[in-house]
Amino acid sequence: AIRKDNERTQLLWKVLIQGTSLPEAAQLFLDQGHQPPDEKELLDLRTNTLAHFRKKTVSSRMMAKTSLKNKNKKGVTKRWLNNEQVTVSKKDKYVREGGETAEDKAKTSVELYILGIGRGGRHAVKIAREVKKKGPVSNNHNKKTSAGG
Repeated sequence: AIRKDNERTQLLWKVLIQGTSLPEAAQLFLDQGHQPPDEKELLDLRTNTLAHFRKKTVSSRMMAKTSLKNKNKKGVTKRWLNNEQVTVSKKDKYVREGGETAEDKAKTSVELYILGIGRGGRHAVKIAREVKKKGPVSNNHNKKTSAGG
């Protein structure tokens, strides 16, 4: 019975693909020992096939999107170094060896205080370009004239 159904489905496909007319299709089915198909049976096969194809296309696109999202999400990459699996951060292509830790730096570092330079750094000690005049200083440049009173 299953073989007969498969044979009928193959004949239906043949009729659809070749665009055979209904009388010719009926003759083909009768020659093979099957009931002749009606218009509805051929339309159902076509619409089901299209629906299945669209559904498959949509699902494959969704899978591609989710796999792309998952690929972008992963934080660390596993790589091999000297037959050992190591983790590499997302932004790096290779393993970065850790440099000195804060404790290592503290063991070997020395603080030097340079005398003569105050809070301003290199600007703290300024050399005067002009020699200041001795005597009273006028404040005329700070006063503003007011006309309104």
